[in-house]
Amino acid sequence: MNVMNAQVDLPYLAGLIDADGHVGLHKVGEGRYAPQLSFVNTSSELIDLFQFYLGGQVYEKKKVKEEHTTTYEVVVRFNEYFLKACGVILPFLRLKKTKLLIAQEYAESIRDTNGKKLTPEVKAYRKNLREIWENTPIEMRIN
Repeated sequence: MNVMNAQVDLPYLAGLIDADGHVGLHKVGEGRYAPQLSFVNTSSELIDLFQFYLGGQVYEKKKVKEEHTTTYEVVVRFNEYFLKACGVILPFLRLKKTKLLIAQEYAESIRDTNGKKLTPEVKAYRKNLREIWENTPIEMRIN
């Protein structure tokens, strides 16, 4: 792999995430959701670049047809890794920045409860964050 240059690579990655990445709150159990940042591409070099800066697990996607190019997905979903990735990439995002900020806030609420039984207030807070996230469109910020 080429020499890494964060000043160039991070804005480039942010553009890839804005265009083709996914920011989600995925249901993982009854009333439980996990924040996730993912990117799918056929270029293993781009997947490696994403993983170098943001972490995550790489998966090879199943081909629909044999003649299709191999596709890879890198997924950042475990809470502390997700929060670290947010801190790295948020300053450079444009379209998905608001969604990632909401997902980051959700991840922080998971970290703050640290496996404790959830109070009704925490449950309501997280439900409110999910509703805000679901109703937040992808936006273009010109600034």
